[in-house]
Amino acid sequence: MPGGKHKGSQVAVVGILADGFTDLARALRTIDKTVWRDLRRDLKAAAEMVADDARSRAGYSSRIPGSITTSVTLTGATIKAGGAAAPHAVVLEVGSSGSAHGWLRHPVFARSDEDRSEWTWIDQPTRPFLFPAFEAHQAEVLELVGEAIDRAAHAAGFH
Repeated sequence: MPGGKHKGSQVAVVGILADGFTDLARALRTIDKTVWRDLRRDLKAAAEMVADDARSRAGYSSRIPGSITTSVTLTGATIKAGGAAAPHAVVLEVGSSGSAHGWLRHPVFARSDEDRSEWTWIDQPTRPFLFPAFEAHQAEVLELVGEAIDRAAHAAGFH
């Protein structure tokens, strides 16, 4: 239902997190806001690299690429897809409940005046885009994040 409101729309999420990052981020933000700003910029760049790849992998959809966003908080960086803009993103990424891994099940030409048991149901393969994009860039992301944390710690006086 394009343009409609989808209550409870789900999102697929990939996180770039590191043990102790929240404590480090809080300390950096307290010590020097510029260092925290630079660290956020570097983490955002790493997340955007994954998001750009995910957008291209989801090019089969007119709505999913535009729903892919990145954010950086005190807990790390996240890449999200779906929500009201593309409620089908999660199902295409991970499949539907009751289906085998890698598959989703949905009705074809469902009629509201019929019982669900009378509908024609099909199994369709999923089309993951977010997790494969992260996996393709995982080593590079880990290296970028490590370098960004090292730079931030050095700039804040931790040697």
